[in-house]
Amino acid sequence: MKKHLVLSVVILFLSSCLSTDKAPEPRKVEINIDCKHDMNGGKVTYALVRHVSRQVFALETYDNLSLKVFNSTDDKDHITQQILLPGKKSEFKIDSQNKDIAIYFFFTNPNEMWKVYLPEDKKNDAWYLEIKNKQVSHTQQTVISAEKEHWFWRIF
Repeated sequence: MKKHLVLSVVILFLSSCLSTDKAPEPRKVEINIDCKHDMNGGKVTYALVRHVSRQVFALETYDNLSLKVFNSTDDKDHITQQILLPGKKSEFKIDSQNKDIAIYFFFTNPNEMWKVYLPEDKKNDAWYLEIKNKQVSHTQQTVISAEKEHWFWRIF
């Protein structure tokens, strides 16, 4: 009886060690930004990309976040920052970490719409943004491709 108990414990232990359950691979999200020639009056613009909740996104101020563009080491939610040039496209991939993403645009003279909130969506792995002038507003459209469904964000 004791041998059967020991054998059962050993088998149970070995089967748990051989389990193939792994953590899921991090999902990469592609960000495509099309900067028009008149973006920010033809001047360079900085973009800051962070993981944030909807509540944090709503409360963040331009002045507070503009400090994080050049001092990202203290920001645990910092993903990346990009320099955007008028008339150029910027493409990069980030690890979604299954969290919502916010992109902040630092224009010379910002208006009240200078940031975009991109909620986590397991069906989407690409975001398309278009920037015109200094005004930041967005509309959401579904773009169907042969391979997958994408969301299209337009910033005017």
